Amino acid sequence: MIDYGSVVYDSARPSYLKRLDYVHHQALRLCLGAFRTSPIPSLYAEAFEPSLSSRRDKLSLSYYFRILLNDNHPLRGTLLNGNNNRLYNARPSCIPHVGLRMSNILPDTFHGVKVHTNEFCGHPPWMENSISYINSFGNFTKSDSNNSVLISLFNQHRQFYQSYQPVFTDSSLNHVACAFFTNGSHHQL
Repeated sequence: MIDYGSVVYDSARPSYLKRLDYVHHQALRLCLGAFRTSPIPSLYAEAFEPSLSSRRDKLSLSYYFRILLNDNHPLRGTLLNGNNNRLYNARPSCIPHVGLRMSNILPDTFHGVKVHTNEFCGHPPWMENSISYINSFGNFTKSDSNNSVLISLFNQHRQFYQSYQPVFTDSSLNHVACAFFTNGSHHQL
């Protein structure tokens, strides 16, 4: 729960963040049954938990790169704009924005890395696509039709489209998923 919103409160003063560290250390001591005199690094090692500052850095970096991946994100220009860096370097009391904090966290080798933006598809995958298909059986229902009529209609359809590759589906009626089989290979979506 301490991670929730950590990207936002990561810019708080170190004295405020130390209060959260104290709560985190107390929780680790309670969970592990450790004494008050147990060193903090031992608590982290015993609980297999990173420090809160490491977790905040990880989540902030994830957020930083997620912003850089999207060309239309409103904060992208602010992160890439280095005009205010001199102000923050001259006044250490000013809290730097997330872009400057991340550039201080990242090693020097990552500063020139170009992040390729994601190209999202035009529509969500769960929305119905407009696929054109031939449905000779659209006017027939299985319960109201004779089997011999359906079989002869299928044979006539296969005869007419014999040069096409047949594709057999699982006859899914919902829009959640589908599966199909064609010429020795099968696919699931």
